[in-house]
Amino acid sequence: FTREITYEGQAAIWLEHLARQSTSLPDLSTPQSLNTSLLIHSLYELRLKRVPTQDIANWFHHSLAMMLAKKYDQLCSSYGCELAVLSGGVWQNRVLLDAFSAGVSVPRRIITGRNIPLNDGGISAGQVALAAAADL
Repeated sequence: FTREITYEGQAAIWLEHLARQSTSLPDLSTPQSLNTSLLIHSLYELRLKRVPTQDIANWFHHSLAMMLAKKYDQLCSSYGCELAVLSGGVWQNRVLLDAFSAGVSVPRRIITGRNIPLNDGGISAGQVALAAAADL
């Protein structure tokens, strides 16, 4: 994203939009650990190969989702969890959310916000819930 950012999340929304326009994933393996340095290096390699920007965006989303899903699987194996609660504005990105859900190796419940927003509105709702529980 090379323009001036005029609102929070603008570059991320632009990247998701590009990923949706992609018709293929570049032939480059996903880093096997949750290492953003390797991810950035791979993005650089794709740019040098002149891979179309929308395919790079698609690869980025799917690679990040696979890295997160692998880490989630490891944590679930270690701690016996069967549920993921995903919150925060990043999970409004359907490309990332769908790729993460597909990348989880064992079917587990994945919960995201529906009635309460995933972004700052959810934080406010959480603050209200805590205040109510504390009987303030």
